[in-house]
Amino acid sequence: MKKSQTSLLALVGLWGGSVFLFTTTLTADTATGLEIAPAPAVTSGLGEPVYLPKETPALFQTLAEGLSEGGLIFYDHGDPTDYEQLMLELVNRARADPGAEAARLGIDLNENLTPGTIADTPKQPLGSHRFLIDASRGHSQWMLDNDIFSHTGEGDSNPSARALAAGYPSGAGENISWGGTTGTVDPEAYTHGRHNGLFISPGHRVNICNGGHREIGLGILLGQFFSGETNWNALMATQKFGSSNATPWPFVVGVAYYDFNNNGAYDPGEGIGGIEVNIDGGSYYTTTASAGGYTLPRPSTAGLRELTMLAPSLVESFVVDLPAGINYKVDLALEYTPPTPIGASAPAVGQANYYAISPVAGATSFEIKVLSAAPAAADGANDLSRVSDGTSDGYSALSTSVKYAGSGAYRLAHPSPADQTLEYLETFRPGPAAALHFRSRLGWATDGQVARVEVSPDGGASWTPVYS
Repeated sequence: MKKSQTSLLALVGLWGGSVFLFTTTLTADTATGLEIAPAPAVTSGLGEPVYLPKETPALFQTLAEGLSEGGLIFYDHGDPTDYEQLMLELVNRARADPGAEAARLGIDLNENLTPGTIADTPKQPLGSHRFLIDASRGHSQWMLDNDIFSHTGEGDSNPSARALAAGYPSGAGENISWGGTTGTVDPEAYTHGRHNGLFISPGHRVNICNGGHREIGLGILLGQFFSGETNWNALMATQKFGSSNATPWPFVVGVAYYDFNNNGAYDPGEGIGGIEVNIDGGSYYTTTASAGGYTLPRPSTAGLRELTMLAPSLVESFVVDLPAGINYKVDLALEYTPPTPIGASAPAVGQANYYAISPVAGATSFEIKVLSAAPAAADGANDLSRVSDGTSDGYSALSTSVKYAGSGAYRLAHPSPADQTLEYLETFRPGPAAALHFRSRLGWATDGQVARVEVSPDGGASWTPVYS
């Protein structure tokens, strides 16, 4: 379900003797804001690709652990995070049309490769494997913990050794990439950036477009990474590719999601977890992971099969024409209709009031929040408990000599050559006709000093100037 956006008000000043006071007509509750940082430095890195070793054919197929249901075996494909699922969707998009992916990134498909290395034909989509996920996350965490970016990992292990140690029944190929900033990492943007960089790199592109790969495990983690004399806020990504004959391939793979932004593709936060998936004539069933993805073993023969997805208020069936012996992708994109309470518009006082919630296809639970909307009174500065004081030492950010309401006002001075900031920590949930007012008084300023007021509609991720 979508949540209401909130707004944070931040003040930035570079002068002495100025006073700000606030009046608001918005209902407010308390939230913690974020500092406005200067333009951050950024960096990134790619490791050399490690290709999948040849495998000795297995004499058996491993079955997933789990309970049987109606004779079917539960297949556990792991639980990718939102950003791991996003990278999987990007990888499968590239595999579905390698030439289009290359064109999107402004390169030739075989740029810096021997002509014909990658055929411009669709490659089977990859399904998640829980042990490859474990191995990838473990290596990403080890690189962050040790400030080492390498395919040689803990205990001098190589990619195949780590896959085997995690429980995968054969070796694995591997791509690694990281990006860092001195500011705040945007995980969605950095996940896109890691995919783009890997595809542009010739050797990593070969790994991504290897038609023999069937399974993948992604490990995308955030953390501190020290490199080049800088301690970066970093996103570390590991991709592990597998094609074990000891897993019950081929698979039907896909993702179930609410297409909130109507862009026709999965985005973080849109996934629908807990949907049961099964296929006509198959031996397995599974459920979509928390981020919406699924991997389901399917009959290996070609032909028409019915794929069914079941959840509260949801029954979806697809007749799919499966090719023989390779993976096949089926996504479920649902239009999101917000739930509405059904009951009296004016609750009776002194007695219980009962309400129902309109069903939302695929939703397994609902979150209810009750708000009492009322205009806020003029808000003076009685103390500093509701602001984040980013001023320098040497003066108080609270002034009682000049005020509009309450017992004081917030003050920004400039005793040293550094930015002086105050961030108002109230969170506002504006109605359609809401307005936010503030009052200011400038004492003095030089030509090189600037005052700004900025508002964030997304919890501090971005800021919009409203006064300068």
